[in-house]
Amino acid sequence: MKMNEDFQKKFAINEYKIHETDHWIWSLRPHQSTLGASILSLKRQCLRLSELTEAEFADLSKMVRAVETTLGRVFQYDIMNYMMLMMVDKLVHYHVFPRYKNSVEFEGEIWEDKSWPNIPPITGNALSVNKLTEITAFIKNNVLAVEQVPKKKFRCGYTTGVFDLFHVGHLNILRKAKEQCDFLIVGVSTDELVLDYKNKRPVIPFEERKTIIESVKYVDQVVPQISMDKFAAWENLRFDVIFHGDDWKGSKLYEEIERKLKAVGVEMVYFPYTKGTSSTMLGDVLSKISSESQK
Repeated sequence: MKMNEDFQKKFAINEYKIHETDHWIWSLRPHQSTLGASILSLKRQCLRLSELTEAEFADLSKMVRAVETTLGRVFQYDIMNYMMLMMVDKLVHYHVFPRYKNSVEFEGEIWEDKSWPNIPPITGNALSVNKLTEITAFIKNNVLAVEQVPKKKFRCGYTTGVFDLFHVGHLNILRKAKEQCDFLIVGVSTDELVLDYKNKRPVIPFEERKTIIESVKYVDQVVPQISMDKFAAWENLRFDVIFHGDDWKGSKLYEEIERKLKAVGVEMVYFPYTKGTSSTMLGDVLSKISSESQK
């Protein structure tokens, strides 16, 4: 049974269609409460999510990866919201809302996600047909075909650090970690934890370091690291991989961490340490500059 005709007309599915797979259609929402807001519609009439076939569920997974990868590339959203209401429009479909912490610009126009970080409104900007067609064409021209979207090895990744005097080595680890997982959680060490195991406070306070990491596009969530116990972190966050610089590889501490995490199915991935730059080196340079300025 094909998609309901009234549903198609209400959301102008065919007019603003961006991409389709065997079982799903991705179209732009006529009401743009956030830039790129979309609808994922099942191609047949279905009133219960439980009635989707295995093939339809598998196809949905592929479509979601295409949506998130494409919109992430063209609009650099911060997080994606999905709503399945089915109160008025009772057919299986998802409302998709890219969310933006900061304003974004498209074709000379500034877009604000005014409800951030709360639930986005179902209704939104009443745009002209020309503007909706323009946005649809822009996304469509940049859409990554499902088969082109690289499937990442891990679902949820975790990495930690002080991230004091943020530098390219930190950025490299976050970038490489995000390349391997769909969702990246970063634990930023608190001032108290750093003082406990390094016997000195970071140059930059915790809240400022946390804000810096939250601003990095590769990071999905930032949490405080209050303990070096990575297994306790897994019990709370349930990631399936942990990333770390290889400067700790082979140490007794991390061999024990690896053993415990492996027992619950969590992998440990090490990245080569970036040579030439470190927070310690930058700190020494700043100390030297400060000392010379006081002479």
